Amino acid sequence: MQVHSLNRDTADFRTYAGTNPGAGNNYSIGLPQNAFHQILQVQCLLTTDANAANRVVVCGGGASGTNRFLAVAPAVQTASTAVLYSFQQGVAPLDMSTNGLVMTSPIGDYFIMHGGFTLNIDVVNIQVGDAITAILYSLRTWYY
Repeated sequence: MQVHSLNRDTADFRTYAGTNPGAGNNYSIGLPQNAFHQILQVQCLLTTDANAANRVVVCGGGASGTNRFLAVAPAVQTASTAVLYSFQQGVAPLDMSTNGLVMTSPIGDYFIMHGGFTLNIDVVNIQVGDAITAILYSLRTWYY
């Protein structure tokens, strides 16, 4: 059995820009192999189409279809709106979407995933014209 020590001083900090998945699709990205990744922050803009439906944005990660962590937006987003979502450490749930601004949701500092796991942004009840854009995610990574 191989044991890895995670030292804050030897970690690599990076922020990545995600590729927009196209209208009506959720976002997913595989994390680099041979490393442990701590999710520090995930951000996206969801612009919804005119179809009447309540959407809920969920940030998650894991392997083989099983999420090891989940962070759920604190409120629903309705049709024909644009809201910036920020899932990050050290914030309280906040819903300022009625002003067209932002929703924040906390993620714990224990969200550490193995290389090859998948980071996801899922919209529950996504509609054909909904678009996830402006994707950014920040990782603390330990390579082995």
